[in-house]
Amino acid sequence: MGALLLCDQGQKQHVEIARDIVGAFNAEFGNILKAPQPMIKEDVMVIPGIDGEKMSKSYNNIIPVFAAPDEIRKIVARVKTDSSKVEDTKDPDKNIIYNIYKLLASKSEAEALRARFLKGGLGWKEAKDILTDTIIKYFEEPRKRYNDILSDKEMIKKILNKNAQHARETASKVMARVRNAIGIVNS
Repeated sequence: MGALLLCDQGQKQHVEIARDIVGAFNAEFGNILKAPQPMIKEDVMVIPGIDGEKMSKSYNNIIPVFAAPDEIRKIVARVKTDSSKVEDTKDPDKNIIYNIYKLLASKSEAEALRARFLKGGLGWKEAKDILTDTIIKYFEEPRKRYNDILSDKEMIKKILNKNAQHARETASKVMARVRNAIGIVNS
């Protein structure tokens, strides 16, 4: 069995391409390479981006949770909303703000915000402020740890070098098997 690669449904095609390449190579030269296996967690939901599409750096619709609070606030302010008025009821299930918020808030907090959307009287600016404050608070400790790690450049270099060496050793073993299988002899 090959390596398990954690991916979402959209990335599965890349694993399948790799499996096809490995299969063709192994059919020609013997069982040399291990085919990767996609590991898709079906219970993992798609997180909406600020435009309502799947959150992705490619779509430029992410909320960078390790950014400074002011930057997070500016980005959340751009979350797509409709033209409903403050007093209007709003459907939380079709609401980007709520769908992100419920991932970070406690169950009771999520239910309370849901009730406010359904009741009416909650404007988009206030809802965005609630989401922003929740994001900032939820990621406060991880953001501090992230910044601490980034500030220690020497530690980062040591870890990268150690793991690069490990990757080189592993890759050289695989490439030796490949070269041997296809008849290329190292000199």
